[in-house]
Amino acid sequence: MTIIPFVILNFAFRTWCYVLNDRPIIGVLAQRLQEPIPGIAGSSYISASYVKYLEGAGARVVPIHINTTKEDLNRIFSYINGVLLPGGDADLLDSPVQRNAELLFDLAMQAFNKRDPFPMWGTCMGLQLLSVLAAKSGSVISRSFGTEDRTFSLNLTANYETSRMFSDAPPNVIKILQTQNVTYNAHYNCVSVDTFHENRKLNAFFRLLSTNIDARGKGFMSTMEGIEFPFYATQWHPEMNIYEFAIGEGLGKNINHSKEAVLISQYMANFFVSEARKSKHRFPDRETEDRYLIYDYQPYYTAKRGYFDEQMYIF
Repeated sequence: MTIIPFVILNFAFRTWCYVLNDRPIIGVLAQRLQEPIPGIAGSSYISASYVKYLEGAGARVVPIHINTTKEDLNRIFSYINGVLLPGGDADLLDSPVQRNAELLFDLAMQAFNKRDPFPMWGTCMGLQLLSVLAAKSGSVISRSFGTEDRTFSLNLTANYETSRMFSDAPPNVIKILQTQNVTYNAHYNCVSVDTFHENRKLNAFFRLLSTNIDARGKGFMSTMEGIEFPFYATQWHPEMNIYEFAIGEGLGKNINHSKEAVLISQYMANFFVSEARKSKHRFPDRETEDRYLIYDYQPYYTAKRGYFDEQMYIF
């Protein structure tokens, strides 16, 4: 009888366990428009920068509409490989974004507990929403000042070295994050560092990876990841370094478009899409997949209408 060395068996087992999905599809939540856009029919939107950000890392996108039913959202969850909660200005306690995010949050935790990884990512408002869902309270959100058009370097915590997000990052990525103003902030709310440490549910759920300080000296959470679950979030906008050049209502002047800032954006996108590759969810057939993908929609060039977003998908 031929004896196969243990090291070969172990390698084969590990390889089989980590066969990755090379066709990841990620859901992005739509949200209500604050006001109608003249000449464009529709009441909800997704900024095209999020779509391009994910596509640039090898993923495709399914829009999750504000009127998606619970039944259809359960179905979509079984098809896609991750979800991005975008920035914006929705109600974090009672809005279509909140309701859809909460259902997906619960489904993702249930799936993970069944060894079915399903990553979630929150950007800006998305970080705040994930914090509210983890803490089960809107009280974790507070006002920030001087953070609506500001770039920062990150004050990385000691946790970053052992985090999933940054433990394998090249040294130049870490150096850029720590020394250059490459992370763009466009928010007037935040989760303060004090709140994070005081709220047991929040600090038991998330690991704090970086902080920043607003114009009045308040420390706020700027990067975090789930301790157990594959949930990630930044208060800053990695997609904007590459895809947002418009300046609207005084915002956008300080977006960093340097090659170093673009490198950071690419690293963050690649990381999240790599997490989504671990999900084995699949559409049942190509026809169903085509019906859900965002390709049937065309982005509008909204910057020429004075909007901050360069392009938007309007639904």
